[in-house]
Amino acid sequence: MLDLFLHSSDISNPAKPKRISLIWTQKVYAEFFKQGDLEKEKGLNVSLLFDRDNIVINKAMICFINFVSKPTFEIIVNIITEYNNYLFNIKKNLYYYEYQIKEEKNESYDSSIEYNSFFDNEDENL
Repeated sequence: MLDLFLHSSDISNPAKPKRISLIWTQKVYAEFFKQGDLEKEKGLNVSLLFDRDNIVINKAMICFINFVSKPTFEIIVNIITEYNNYLFNIKKNLYYYEYQIKEEKNESYDSSIEYNSFFDNEDENL
């Protein structure tokens, strides 16, 4: 259990409110890209997700949320229901990144939930 909670702390960026999560996403990718630039300078293979020329952050975050954060927090919510607010934030942030991808492609997002109303009162969540 302790390992699960430690792991969830490490991957908790998407579980934070969007405004905080976006700040940390920028910081994490700035660090990743800096390392990737150094790897390029030294003639090394660039680590996965660290190549600023080949990574779309919105797409990378969708994958990270779907395959790492969301499944982990779904397990935790089954154990401790109070973590549901974190899972809710993860789902909101996932929706945000999906919406950004659609906007970049100039496509309308097919959803019954309006984007702006979905994020109203986001500070009420953890």
